[in-house]
Amino acid sequence: MKPPVNQSGDIEAVAEPATYSDSLAKEYAKNLYLGSTALQWEFGKHMVTVNAGFFAAYFGVMKFLGAEVLVARPGSSWFLTLALLPPILLILSLICFAVIILPIRSSITFDDMTRIEAVRRSHLVRRSTLTVMGLTLFIEALFVTIIVAFMILVA
Repeated sequence: MKPPVNQSGDIEAVAEPATYSDSLAKEYAKNLYLGSTALQWEFGKHMVTVNAGFFAAYFGVMKFLGAEVLVARPGSSWFLTLALLPPILLILSLICFAVIILPIRSSITFDDMTRIEAVRRSHLVRRSTLTVMGLTLFIEALFVTIIVAFMILVA
């Protein structure tokens, strides 16, 4: 099938009517584009709360399991080092998530669309990177906490 050609020999564009699935896809793309920064901010806010709660609970769980008995034994500096690793990882994770929720300062004008898009893109990339870093540190803290807890229970 040949494309339609006008009198001057140029190919004419024929607009096909949009289907319902096309309009749904466009609406999804619009929501994704407009909501991504708010979603990152909300996730960071919730992770700060979870992180701070786990930080406080860590010391309570270690006290309940009797970690001070292992720390008091001679030659337990390796255990003390391992037991202090989760709080350090949690603090680093908390810093990552706190930076995500901080307001970001940028100099933009409302009439320079290329600058607005560049700033938006850099903020999304920075927040995505910090989210991955924060989650990685948080998960590492969880795993080390499990290891420390098993070491206390076995000893």
